[in-house]
Amino acid sequence: DAAPDIGEGGPGGSGLFCEWQQHSNKLIAGGNSKYIRCWDLETEKCARTLPTNTDACVTTLCTAWDSELEISASGSMGMGPNTVVAGHSDGSLKLFDIRSPTGALPVDSRRRTPRKDKYVEHSSWIVELSLVSYNGRAELVSGSLDGYLRTWDLRMSGSIRSFQVQRGMTALSVHKQIPLVAAGSHTKFIKIANLEGDGLQIIRQYDELHKQKLDPISCLEFHKHKMVLAAGTTESFVSIYKPRHTPSI
Repeated sequence: DAAPDIGEGGPGGSGLFCEWQQHSNKLIAGGNSKYIRCWDLETEKCARTLPTNTDACVTTLCTAWDSELEISASGSMGMGPNTVVAGHSDGSLKLFDIRSPTGALPVDSRRRTPRKDKYVEHSSWIVELSLVSYNGRAELVSGSLDGYLRTWDLRMSGSIRSFQVQRGMTALSVHKQIPLVAAGSHTKFIKIANLEGDGLQIIRQYDELHKQKLDPISCLEFHKHKMVLAAGTTESFVSIYKPRHTPSI
């Protein structure tokens, strides 16, 4: 099992969440557990077991680096292939270095103050974490159940931008190369906005075949390079959306 001590998903529990690192062939697993595990899939062994040091369960995981984006691997922007960010059910974000036996971030002697490894600005369940890069600037985007999005420069002590997309957010996707977000909720529609918080479009889920509205949005995913959005619902429907006129990326 990826996380053998994982608790049963249920009220207050998150189940199992995984983050696949293509560049290192590692699988990071966490969830309703007090540990985050790093699996080396070449050797099929657990390379690290990192304590979360919190009673809140992990609700999402994200590597603070992407080989396909314009991000330096040196960590000069607070990013790096060994840095994993975990979102938790209490709204906190925690940073881990998967090279360390404890997950502690390395000390940078050039910094006047220690690098921050925990952020507590969100006040509800973290729905999604996503790493994006626009015009050579890398940012981490987080979204919580109460509909608030925050963007982060991991060198800073706090978020650099915050706005509310919609309340009761159940799914979130951020485009990797275009500053757009898609947010879904139990109210059965998807809201498209930019990273300044301006609403651009609302997509209402509707089943043309049966002439009835679909169930709440359970998952969203933008294509990495194209202006294409996939949406899934709790009724197991999957819809694909694209603009009538697709701009070149």
